[in-house]
Amino acid sequence: MKDCEPMSGLTIAEEAEKFHESFVSNQDNLNKMIADAETINQEDLHAHFSLLNTMLQNLHRQYSASSPYLKIYYRKIYQDSLQSLQLKIQEAESKLLPRKKFGFKNKRMKTITSVSSSINKHNLIKTEDKKQDVYDGIESCSVQNKNDATIVLTASSVSGTYIMVMGSPFL
Repeated sequence: MKDCEPMSGLTIAEEAEKFHESFVSNQDNLNKMIADAETINQEDLHAHFSLLNTMLQNLHRQYSASSPYLKIYYRKIYQDSLQSLQLKIQEAESKLLPRKKFGFKNKRMKTITSVSSSINKHNLIKTEDKKQDVYDGIESCSVQNKNDATIVLTASSVSGTYIMVMGSPFL
């Protein structure tokens, strides 16, 4: 077989005619569904436009599969038709579906944890099993699972204390 012969056994002209009939039928169906979108409930519009976009993608695939058998003039006509269908769907969607509201996401408020001299540095935060960690024979306390928090250590609360910060701070 030659590279340009259709695999279905039809001639190039028959294949092009078959594609044209299918394309026109699907195009008419899409146009009707776009027009019917105005009568559909607001809750069902997302599903309806999803179906329209899926049908348009299938029509694009059908065009891509048949384009080797189409003359260049007809390829351009079908591409323009597909583009106009896509624009109609986008216009109807923007007209009928409510716009997403723009807004900045609420960031969690940062809390400030202060260690004062009245708090024993070893009892700042105990681990889950209420035991204190021991590193190299030195008792230590740990601050764990603190997100979006600022820890303020004053000179009087940490005097004579070795402080190790592990992990990466996010500013």
